[in-house]
Amino acid sequence: MPPLTPHLGTIDQVYQKVLRESHRTWHARDSIHKADHFYNFAITAHSLRDYFLQHKGWGGDRKHRTKHAKRRGQHEEWNSNEVLRAVKDIANSAKHFSLDRPPQTEATEETTSAAVDVYAAGGELSCVEAVIPDFVVTMASGEEYRLWEIMSEVSEYWRQFLTEAGIPLAADPHYLPDEGASGLD
Repeated sequence: MPPLTPHLGTIDQVYQKVLRESHRTWHARDSIHKADHFYNFAITAHSLRDYFLQHKGWGGDRKHRTKHAKRRGQHEEWNSNEVLRAVKDIANSAKHFSLDRPPQTEATEETTSAAVDVYAAGGELSCVEAVIPDFVVTMASGEEYRLWEIMSEVSEYWRQFLTEAGIPLAADPHYLPDEGASGLD
């Protein structure tokens, strides 16, 4: 059966969407849009777990205890990573409204960050400092992460994990679109 989402039928395609959502999140200049894109990033990044388990044949089949044990072990490994747990909490709270267990994520707070907009005109570059909306995610451990830190660490984790698992990852021409025509908010 073809996937319901036409461009998300493989692990690689979902990984590429993680990168695109990271790009959209970082470039959003409105805090509501930034939060929306970050939720999309978290849900997409968290879904890589299910895609990987399905790829390995360790899906929801509880009749095969060997597969179930491998699945449980893989989840334990993923849950030992603090930023993957943050993404899991954010994704699950977005999908389920509330969590049925204490979250590992303490809070998400709106803040701002400094950025530099670079403009090219007639061979000259000009740089303009800008203040952009941002968020800080505080873990139960007290560790704080800005969105770019979470997105960078999660994207790199999955790139390395999938590569080591022998899953080829293609370059996505949509990851860094032509910014002038991207319609970024």
